[in-house]
Amino acid sequence: MQLLIPVDTALVSRLVTLATANGRTLEDQILTSLTESMGKPRAPAAAPAPARQTLDVEATMALAMTAASARPKGAEFQLQDLIAPETWPLVENTRSCGRTFRKRIEKAGIATFIGRTQSRHAVYRRN
Repeated sequence: MQLLIPVDTALVSRLVTLATANGRTLEDQILTSLTESMGKPRAPAAAPAPARQTLDVEATMALAMTAASARPKGAEFQLQDLIAPETWPLVENTRSCGRTFRKRIEKAGIATFIGRTQSRHAVYRRN
């Protein structure tokens, strides 16, 4: 079963950081955290993936899209605003993430690109 719920950006950032540190996918980390919080041990995964020191584009997009969806309509934001400061340095390729984010956020109808800052960071407005 799939479940769609609003989640605080800070919590999502902590989950992504924890998943990265444990070598898990974001989904697996969420399921593990939920199961452990309920006091029921979860069946171990087949083989744990090696811990990675970076956050790939897909993990970054999952985090950013969730956080953007949680923003109030009309709010302006940048990609960096959606990811916790301690998580941003883990992002594998920020330029690629920025380009991918713009395509996905506009295609999903979540936000619209409205311009750039003086430092050339894209600014979006929540639809």
